[in-house]
Amino acid sequence: MGWETDDNTEVKAKKILSAEEHAMRRAEMARRRKNLSEKRKEEEKVCDIHSALISSYPIRPSIHLHILLYTHEH
Repeated sequence: MGWETDDNTEVKAKKILSAEEHAMRRAEMARRRKNLSEKRKEEEKVCDIHSALISSYPIRPSIHLHILLYTHEH
């Protein structure tokens, strides 16, 4: 498969693909890109939902009371 060079490191020749193999490789790469894109969109959606839930979570009434008392005193 490979060639030996003078310093004993192996050099691999580039494999020549048939038209069918090239088409299969392109289809596989397109499928991978699509899957990664969908996964990234799903993770972004989950992150957006999580941040929306956190920001809409109500503050405890006792904290509101402390804030009100502090602002009226100062």
